[in-house]
Formats: sequence, structure tokens, C-alpha cells
Amino acid sequence: MKNRLHGAPAAASQPKPGAHGKSGMRRGPLSAWITSSFDSIEGLRKRLAEAATKHFGSGYAWLVLRPRDGRLDVVALSDAHNPLRDGHVPLLCIDVWEHAYYLDRRNRRDEYVHAVVDELLCWETAEARLRAAL
Repeated sequence: MKNRLHGAPAAASQPKPGAHGKSGMRRGPLSAWITSSFDSIEGLRKRLAEAATKHFGSGYAWLVLRPRDGRLDVVALSDAHNPLRDGHVPLLCIDVWEHAYYLDRRNRRDEYVHAVVDELLCWETAEARLRAAL
């Protein structure tokens, strides 16, 4: 597997209408990998939300490809640590630093995380990153 993500920040992408949230997941390579790793898209959404809401302090919850075993995984990393340092390929990211949600949601991180998972994750971008890494 190739790791060609450098130069395209995992956390920065422009969501496209219809390509994100619950309705954005379509059948394709990413869907098959998600089913293989998490049993279903709902299983992945639950793992992402759990990792992001239970993470203590500042950091990120990531959907990553683990090149060593060819599986997808969800990891929560503190502060500025990122999956590239661990040899993983980042596909999606949820920012759980307080600045990401405090103005709109105050201290209701779980509400923010569920809104991101349900409405903002750009599956099209994640699939493009997966294809680039293979």
C-alpha cells in the first residue's frame, strides 16, 4: 500500500452537497472496507462518535487505514498527535478541541460530535484518500 496523503490535510476538506452525512455513503470500495472492519456504516459511526465523545481533553478522532494489516480503525489522539506518526493513513477526522464546538454548543461535545457524524463527514473525500493509499 502506498501512503500518498502528504500535502492534503486530512482535517481540511470542502464538503460537497450529497457527499456527506448519513446520505453520503454509497456502495464502493470504502463501503466494503467499512463493512469488513466495523460490520456496517452504523458500526463505524458509533465507534467514531464514541471515540470523539469519550476522548479526554483536546485532540481528534480519526478514521484511519492501517497499512500493516490492511484494516480500517478508529483512533483518538491527543493534542497535535496525528496518525501519520503511527504509520496510519488518515481518512476522516473529527476535531474535538473545544474551539471546534464551544461557540455553538458550549460544553455539549456529544451533541457536536453526533452532528458531525450525522451531517458533515465527507465520505467522498474519505474514499478518495483510501483509493490514493492503495
